[in-house]
Parts: sequence; C-alpha cells; structure tokens
Amino acid sequence: GDLALALQGSFTNFGDGTLDFYAEAENQLLEDAWGVLPAQIRKSFSDYRATGDFDAKSKISRVQENDPVMVEVELTVEDGTLKLKEQGMALEDIETHFYYVRGGKKDQIQLKSFACTLDGSELKASGSIVGFDQPKLNLNVLANLRLNDVRDFFDLQQIEMCEGEVSAEAALNGKLRYVEADSSFNWRDILATGYASVTNGGLKMKNSNRLFSQMKAEFSFDKQNAVIREFSGIVNGGDFLLKGTLNNAIPFLFEPKARVLLEGDLTSNLIDFTNLVEEETSTDADSDYELLFPALLDFKLNCSIDRFVFRKFEANEVRGMATLEQGKLLVDPVSFRTAGGNLHAQLVLAPISATAYRMNVLADLNGIHIDRVFTEFENFGQSFIQDRHLKGIAQANVQFRAILTNALELPSDKIESIIQVAIDNGELNGFETLQEIADYIRGNKWLAPFVDEDRFAERMKNVKFSKLENTIEIRNRVVTIPLMDVRSSAMDISAKGTHTFDYEIDYAVKFNLRDLLVRHDKELNEVDDGLGKSMFISMKGTVDQPIYSVDKELAKEMRQEAMEAEKDNVKALLKDEFGLFKKDASVKGYKENKSTPSESTMTVDWEENGTEKQQTPPKGTTKPSDKSTDAQTPAEKKKKTPKWLEEKE
Repeated sequence: GDLALALQGSFTNFGDGTLDFYAEAENQLLEDAWGVLPAQIRKSFSDYRATGDFDAKSKISRVQENDPVMVEVELTVEDGTLKLKEQGMALEDIETHFYYVRGGKKDQIQLKSFACTLDGSELKASGSIVGFDQPKLNLNVLANLRLNDVRDFFDLQQIEMCEGEVSAEAALNGKLRYVEADSSFNWRDILATGYASVTNGGLKMKNSNRLFSQMKAEFSFDKQNAVIREFSGIVNGGDFLLKGTLNNAIPFLFEPKARVLLEGDLTSNLIDFTNLVEEETSTDADSDYELLFPALLDFKLNCSIDRFVFRKFEANEVRGMATLEQGKLLVDPVSFRTAGGNLHAQLVLAPISATAYRMNVLADLNGIHIDRVFTEFENFGQSFIQDRHLKGIAQANVQFRAILTNALELPSDKIESIIQVAIDNGELNGFETLQEIADYIRGNKWLAPFVDEDRFAERMKNVKFSKLENTIEIRNRVVTIPLMDVRSSAMDISAKGTHTFDYEIDYAVKFNLRDLLVRHDKELNEVDDGLGKSMFISMKGTVDQPIYSVDKELAKEMRQEAMEAEKDNVKALLKDEFGLFKKDASVKGYKENKSTPSESTMTVDWEENGTEKQQTPPKGTTKPSDKSTDAQTPAEKKKKTPKWLEEKE
C-alpha cells in the first residue's frame, strides 16, 4: 500500500529452513500501516480510526532448521490518536514505546511506556507480560479520568448519564494459569496493590428511574481483594454509605464466571424503596416491580438504616444482617420499629426458578398499633375491615411461607401462615357488619320483640375490649379464625369463622342476652351458665352480599364443649379427692363452680321458624300449664314469657 518499508534478509530451504529478515519503517503514518494489517485485526478495530506517526523495527528469524520462527517488533508512536469514527471522541497525544517478541521461550510484551489524553482525562501505563501460555504479569497503571469521557469513547449507549472523576494508581503482579477446559485464564494468582478513588460521581442507566448522585468512593487493593474504605452517595433521595471488602475482586473483573463476595457494613439515614423500584409516572394501578439479585455477586452486610419507606409502610431503626449466597437471600436477624411497636424477624428467599422465590418468615411483633398496620399495608387490599374500624395494641407471633415472584407478587394459593395474636385495649368502631346484624334482628319477627335492636345498634358503634387472643391460620386461600371470646364494653361476644381470598365468608357470632339486649330483663332473670339465653347469628355468602341467619349448629357445638369441660372437671375432682386418674396427665386441677344451688340455668336454641329445644330445668320448678295462664292477672299476662322461652320438665 502506501507504507514505505526497508527490508533485507535471506533464507535457506524454503519452508523449514533458516530465516533472517529485518524490516524497518521510519516516520510513517499509522493509517497507512492500518491498511496492511490482517483482515481479522482490522475487523476488531473497524469502529476506530488511528492517526499519527510511528517508527518500527522488526526481525523475523529461525536460527536452525525446524526451530520456531522468532518475531521481534519494536514500535514507537508519537502524537497519535485513536478515534471513534462516528462519535469523534478520541484518545489523543498517544506516545508509546512497545516491544514484542514471539517464538519459543522468549515470548513477551514489554510496554516500556504508554501515555495519552482523552479530552480532559489522562492515562499512563507500563509493564510487561512474559510468556503467552502461562503469562507472568507486571503491569502498572496511573489514571486521572473523567467518567463521561470514558463512556463516550467506548460508546456505552446503555448509560444515559455518567459523571465524576476517577484517580487510580495500581499494579498487577503474578502468573496467569491457562484453563484448557474453556480456553480462558485463571486470575487467582494475580496480586493487586494500589488505590482508586471516585469524586462527584453520578450515574443513570437508560430506561431506569434510579439516579445516583454525589457519589464518593475510596478503594485500596490488597492482593486479589478490593478494600472499600468508603462508597457513599444519594439515590433517588435516599443516602447510603458502604464500607467493607470485595473478596475475589481481581478474578471477578477479568473472568466471565468468577464470583465476588462483598462483606461489610451498610448504613443509611433513609431508603425510600418506592422510589427505587417505580417510575416517576407510575401509579398504584400500574406499578411494576422486579426483584433480581446479581448473578455473580454474593454479600454479607451488617445493615443499619434509620428510616425505610415502601409506599405507605415505614420502619425506623432497622438493624439486621443480610446474606446473599448463590442467589439465596437470608436476613437473620432483623429488627425495626414500626406502627408504634417493635418487630424481630428472620427471612429467607430461596430461588426455585428464574422468576420466583420460596419465602419463609418468622416474626415476633410487640406493641404494634393495629390501625397503623392496616394503614401502612393499605388495608391488605381488602375492604371488609379497614384501619378506620380498628384500634388496639397487638402482640403477635407469625409463621409465614409463600412463593414470591420477582414482580413482588404473592400467588394466593401458595400462602401458608399461622399467626398467634393478642390485642390489648382494643376498639372496633363503626364496623358496618355489626350494624347489619342489628338490621337483621330488626327484621326478624322471632327476635325483634325480645331484643332491643336500637340499643344493640348503638352499642355496636363503638366496641371496646381489654384483651383478645387467638391463633389465625391461612391455608389454601382461606383465613380460618377459631372460636374466640371478646369481653367488651358493649357486650360479651364469641365468634369464629372463615374468610376466603375470594371474599366468601362463613362466620358465626354469639351474643349473650343478659348484656342488656332483652327488652325486659325480668323475663330472663335466671343465672346464665355461659350458654343459655344466647343468640347465635351466622354470616355466610360474600363480603358484599352477606346472608344472616340464626346458627343452631354453633349452639350445639358450644353446649357439647361445655359438657366435655364439665366431664373434665368431674375427673379433676375425683383425682383431687379420691386419687383417681393419677396416671392421666390430661386431667387438670378441679375448678369450683361458683353457682349456688338455688340458681337455675336455661339454654335456648334459637331457630328461624320459632321452634325451640330446651334443657331440663333444675328440680323445684314446674312447667306452666294452660290453666295457670287463665289465672294470671292482666299485668301478668302483659309480661308473659313466650311459650318458646318456657322451660320444660
């Protein structure tokens, strides 16, 4: 081509004979040499254009027949440039002195000097690579770079914004081992020394709402690791400070499958997770999330976050240990303050596919304000009972497991949970369902005459209770609430039921009629045994269209439970008094019945059709007859107890 080359030499026995050639180019143009390079090399640099002057000396020789051919090249470049054709960003003022030897045991590259500028950036390097099969490295780099210059030179279009200055002075020393299995080099014997720092850093990827600003970093290199003395910044309004060690950092930089382990401390005044995962224009309805862990990064971080926010949820004084290993996340332990109380927990996320994790959570909650929990979790996506209905301080033990997708979704059929909960000083305010029960009573011709439904409705507007305890189970998309007693300011209530994720309900509620709900207390003035003079209302159907009725089965069930309890009490008495059932550990201590012999009890089985079933009254009472009714005074007739409330012999 246009390259001027001086050549001299000789050979014998063309092919395997001896060689001794010498070539020299002096004060030639790099672009002329570029055109005579082999096609494969030109293709690798097809997006770049080189200019400048160079001098080159080369020797090709073989001293004895059948020996390897020895190639030696010494290259000097002055005032060179290497530029992207389209962008125009270029390495300028390139000056280098380069020596290359190939053949036999003398293979080496000697970078005697290299220096260049990149707009406002400077880069210098020197060193050697000896041996190409098992290279021994001795490289030194000195850099003062502007990150936006680096982005523009390499045309990194996936980076929207890249700012900051990098200063580095580092050295790599050691031997690379060739790995035949995948034709790569093992960098695990390479040792690094030196430091690197970043100031005034800023970064934003295209199609991402995460903006990193005010970034500052200081690193030092220790053998194969990088010590993070400080890495801090602001991301979408939240701050972070990381200190620790990147173990296996050098192999991670150069080997495509090498893993890196980050160990250290992460502190923050505020992490607003909502801003980290949502676009600025997103709404509650179209917010998409994606939870992906780095494929080759493991970490073990001691976290201390003063304030963590996700949508309406807020946690303070977050303290915990987070470990990521082979894509499995373990947060254990973790504690924080939320909703006026404290939470201590452990969490495990184990990958089960490319898009899902198995999640297990164990948590203890203390002093939690239940209304704030409902508010922060946006009423758990339901409208049946909301934050405006509830008050109280909750303690709970939660066992929870589910499948979590990387879109932060929980498939409802995979949720399983057992929640042991206790609520102190609770309130149920303006709960529409209780008002609907009052409406049902008002419209029931068998119940309305004997229940002061207006008084009932008024007292149900604000129900206060000192203690509520229960164990709630979630499985197969059904929330199961076992029978529980609520001793409230309005009345004593017992309730149980199920609530599906499709808002189908099956609840049963017991009301004690001695709680000032009967219009004339004297009509039912016998001592209540806890089961008598009770009203059992069932709610079935759906949340939006509940169907109310009198629940006979619950009454039978509770009477049966009471009978079993009485049997156990009799056994306990025999055990205490006569020594029976000593070997039966299930027999507990005797509980004295405080009712006097003169007190009578009665159980009414309420029915929709007005029929009834009544237990036998105590001795000494007689069954009213039709004749006795005729002998009553007008006043007595007015207060007459209805037939279906009368006791039978």
